[in-house]
Amino acid sequence: MEESKKQILAEAGINVTKALNSFMQMEPMYEKFLNKFCLDPSFENLEQAVEVKDEDLAHLSSHTLKGISATLGMEKLYQLLLEQDNHFKKHEFEAGYDMLPQIKEEYLKMIEAIKK
Repeated sequence: MEESKKQILAEAGINVTKALNSFMQMEPMYEKFLNKFCLDPSFENLEQAVEVKDEDLAHLSSHTLKGISATLGMEKLYQLLLEQDNHFKKHEFEAGYDMLPQIKEEYLKMIEAIKK
């Protein structure tokens, strides 16, 4: 991975150093999973679940994204999803649903950085 790409990711709030530890310093594998993140349907599923108030799908999608974002070093996105997941665990679904705009903003920021 080029240093310029690492810088773009870091500026977006992705902790590349920490993430690479999860990938045993295998940069090509990390890049592959970053690119797969852009294709993963979990965020779209979360949006749809919130729109129709599908509690189970919302919780599952949030939980899935939380794990992926943690592994990829997306710390702010992870923190937002952790908070949302905790709301869902406590059956505070409206509070979890209300977090979608913040989560979407951060999610789109990650996608933009990955695609640069």
